[in-house]
Amino acid sequence: MVDDNKLVYNKKKVLVINTKYKNFGGEDSNIVEELKLLKTKYLVEYLEFDNNANLNFSTLFSFIFAINPSSNLRLKKIIETFNPDVAYIHNTWYRANLGLFNILEKNNIDIFLKLHNYRFDCSKNFLIKNHLQDNIFCKKCGLNKLNNKFINKYFQESYIKSIALIIYGKKYFKILKNKKITLIVLNNFQKKFLKKINIQTPTTILSNPIINFEKNISFDKSNKNDVVYAGLISDSKGLRELLDSWLLAETKNLKLKIIGTGPIKEILEDTYKSKNIEFLNVKSNKETLEIIQNSKAVITATKMFEVQPRLLSEASSLGVASIFPNFGGMTEFFPNDYPLSFVQYDYKTLVDKIQMLHDNNFVEIQSENVYNFVKQNLSDKKFLREFDKIFFDNLPI
Repeated sequence: MVDDNKLVYNKKKVLVINTKYKNFGGEDSNIVEELKLLKTKYLVEYLEFDNNANLNFSTLFSFIFAINPSSNLRLKKIIETFNPDVAYIHNTWYRANLGLFNILEKNNIDIFLKLHNYRFDCSKNFLIKNHLQDNIFCKKCGLNKLNNKFINKYFQESYIKSIALIIYGKKYFKILKNKKITLIVLNNFQKKFLKKINIQTPTTILSNPIINFEKNISFDKSNKNDVVYAGLISDSKGLRELLDSWLLAETKNLKLKIIGTGPIKEILEDTYKSKNIEFLNVKSNKETLEIIQNSKAVITATKMFEVQPRLLSEASSLGVASIFPNFGGMTEFFPNDYPLSFVQYDYKTLVDKIQMLHDNNFVEIQSENVYNFVKQNLSDKKFLREFDKIFFDNLPI
């Protein structure tokens, strides 16, 4: 007979640390799903900080020094009671802040830091010219030079908040170079980017898992006419180019549904009036997935490096094909020679891909291909297997 107490005793202990964004988004959703998976195999303690909490002395202190005394105290108490084997860190800006790394290191706890985006390379410069260099637009964070003259004003609504982020960013970038930490990235493109900017810290790939796969799925899209974009409605996401391409494509009975909000939504609604284009308000994740499941395809023309676009991965798990730019490692989440990715900034090829959606047999084949690919490569079993190798066997993935 198996002793349950002994099984629990032998389980590895994982401390997961994260700061929730003010607006719940894809990164937060990924972390919630990972927590569910990790708890099936390990003893997990979740230390969460919330940027929606009221400002206090500790918060103001952290803005200036990039260390939050109250956050540090919470971590010390958990280390005393939980005694973790490893710490798995996600977002630390701004409520958690950076004092956590020093505390974990002093307690000889192995640190694994997951990089969900590229903002670490955008927030370390005081001057906008050092951030953008010779570019008008930043492919890593979406900042536009036209709105920033001298200071690297990352937060357009606040110089103070932007300067606080730069103080944090400079110290954070040094932490990324600490070779006692293991960096977790989501794709090979991101791993190569770190080497390009001279970060030689041990780095390994662990993509976000997709937990729920649609059962009894139908890949036949002959009776589906909707094509879906869901996300931020901004210039950095290429919405103007997407809409222009959509109109040029002579989409016949296809309708483009745009879900979300953003700084240019009202402008686009006034500019692009067509029976084949529909702007929807923000939907819950469940509602959005229902719309995607009943669509022919999803589409994005993002101009940014997207480490692992959740929209596309979730669509694949529902047996829905995607149109997207061959850019920033996105093709790593699709089968080899995937025919619906277009050449970035070459919008004639985007028009061509949209027109390919009229071939129902072709769409059915691609829908089945993307479903099988993510089921094999982003499954919960594969995630746990790779997590175990990285965190406890110290093997690169």
